[in-house]
Amino acid sequence: MLIIGVFRDLSFNEIYGDIPFSISKLKQLESLILKNNQLIGPIPSTLSQIPNLKILGLRGNNLVGALSPDMCQLTGLWYL
Repeated sequence: MLIIGVFRDLSFNEIYGDIPFSISKLKQLESLILKNNQLIGPIPSTLSQIPNLKILGLRGNNLVGALSPDMCQLTGLWYL
């Protein structure tokens, strides 16, 4: 199991491209903040596989599409 930490703030880092599906391997992640980067594409439904995710900050990017119904599995998510 890959454990990097429970809180990651990667705001304003000029990250560009799609959010990688592999991010769902970060099972202990509680907060992922990717605000104000250059992310594009849809929000991956695999984010719903991060059971402890409480905060997901994505504003200020160029993400498109609707949220997957799978995101409803994140019952502890209180900020999107």
